[in-house]
Amino acid sequence: RVLSRCCGYHSILAKTDEELPELPRRVFGFDEVVVAPSNVALLAKLHSRLRALGGLTGDRPVLVYFYAGDAHTPYTPDRVAPHERGYTSGDVEDIFLALSRRSDDAARELSRFWPPPRSPRAPWRRENGLAIYFGDHGELLWDESEPPPHGNSVAPEVTQVLLAVEARSFA
Repeated sequence: RVLSRCCGYHSILAKTDEELPELPRRVFGFDEVVVAPSNVALLAKLHSRLRALGGLTGDRPVLVYFYAGDAHTPYTPDRVAPHERGYTSGDVEDIFLALSRRSDDAARELSRFWPPPRSPRAPWRRENGLAIYFGDHGELLWDESEPPPHGNSVAPEVTQVLLAVEARSFA
């Protein structure tokens, strides 16, 4: 909301979790929420929406929050194809790592078009973009069927998360 009021930004939350699609808009103030059943479909839908808004050409400043939700429980074999596995011998950890790889792939594909490259007709500082990659939480990987409830642990495996910031220049 602040970026919208002060700077004219349009904010989009893109997510694969199809439950409660309007909640982030109402609670966190996103201008819109883009939802699709998979990261591949979400990337295509987001790209199309950014093109329609003029975000890909730099004609309009847009804040994108892309929520790659693949690497969440349950970590069951039906969630990944056999060719995606093979990181480790433990089933739960192997499935978690395969799903995490999907999130990495989504981040790579998103970085191909966002933030947008420089456009000579854009009215804002299109030569600079900032991408922030972070995990919303870690995970306790149990081979048992009943892991601790989501968000009910302060173990280092849950509280220590990835945070990477990439400044881009499209000069």
